[in-house]
Amino acid sequence: MGYVNKKLNVIGVVNFDDKNRKKRKYFHLKKIRNFSTFTPRFKMLINPIDEKGTWHFLVKKNLNPVFNHLGSIKLGDNVLPLSIYRKIFNLYDSILDARKVMLRYRSDLSTVVDLETNCITPLVASNKLPMVFYKREDTTSIKAYKIRGAIYQMSKIIEQNHSKNLRFVAASTGNHALGVLKSAEILKVPRVTICISSVVTPFKQKKLQKRVDDLVAQGIKAELVVEGDTFDKTNTFAKNLVETNPDTYYIDPYDTHNAVGGQGTIGLELIHQLENQFFDYEKLDYDMTKIKALKKLTIIIPIGGGGLISGISTAVKMAIRNSKLKHVSVNIIGVRLKDLNSRHGDAIKVKVLGEHNQDLIKNIVDKIVTITDMDMQRGINFVLDDMKARIEGASAATLKPIFDNIVIPSEEHAIVCLISGGNATLHS
Repeated sequence: MGYVNKKLNVIGVVNFDDKNRKKRKYFHLKKIRNFSTFTPRFKMLINPIDEKGTWHFLVKKNLNPVFNHLGSIKLGDNVLPLSIYRKIFNLYDSILDARKVMLRYRSDLSTVVDLETNCITPLVASNKLPMVFYKREDTTSIKAYKIRGAIYQMSKIIEQNHSKNLRFVAASTGNHALGVLKSAEILKVPRVTICISSVVTPFKQKKLQKRVDDLVAQGIKAELVVEGDTFDKTNTFAKNLVETNPDTYYIDPYDTHNAVGGQGTIGLELIHQLENQFFDYEKLDYDMTKIKALKKLTIIIPIGGGGLISGISTAVKMAIRNSKLKHVSVNIIGVRLKDLNSRHGDAIKVKVLGEHNQDLIKNIVDKIVTITDMDMQRGINFVLDDMKARIEGASAATLKPIFDNIVIPSEEHAIVCLISGGNATLHS
């Protein structure tokens, strides 16, 4: 089986031809920490492939390696091009770093911190569907997951810049704007600007203006700017502000490395919380019989720009390998709007997937299901009855694959529905 040493940023490939093999140099195994147990099973021939010290290594063919052929690597049930695996590997590093930020500010990020697992939001079992769980991102301080990507992006910018005049700009009419404003409050940034279009409903504008006024009262230069009659025009205006003003930074909702990294922390929490489902507190140990009985895990996630599903997929498929659930097959299903003119689902009304996310979704998401207003309304009613919670249409739509028997929960098959937001009145 192939081995990746995270600290040295090792990437593996196999089946070098004889011509290339002559160029390889031996690398002493003792230089790789914790590699002694693997030494008898591997013959290492490695070569630096870039100035950053990324290495290739060769695994003998008769060892049934993870790596199937030159340029490909197997991650769970997915065979990935090496270029995609590198992207996933680097993104996972950011997710691990973002997790530290979430823990640092956890009391500000959530109204219900899961103290048993030290997670920002709880994982709750359905009262009506056995082996179905809800990841309740609607319990964050803004009732949506968007605060994760926003606070991680902003914290990294603050960490890398020592200017006292930093200004953060975002274009949004919903959860992302709330996430940026709350992050500005937590991090005590000097200035923040939220840009919205002229077609935003008076209710939404009033809601956002109230949050802006709250920040102004705390001494933060916050402002709400109305510009353009479409989101694209508003977004262009916001980016122009960044280009024409010093110390000004754009906070992307879903299409940057750090935005996806922040949102991916949900995946790390999921694995930890699912393990905890099988922990016996009387015996102070895991019930390995139940853990071994679980064969498959399906996670259903709404798709807008793709940042949420990219981050969670990466985190889950990387983290599960070193967990109690490493034998479990992971299946990722995305739900996406069939019609952008739908009554519900404002939070995922995005025409095109983010450029940063397209390759990841293509390679590690197993299925995408289209949803309609009827699917969202059915899910809203079911969760209201099941959990006594009012959630957004995009979140409710994650139940569609279960209702339509695309996936069927059982003792061997656990299903997690990602409740991405609970600002139902904001998005109605």
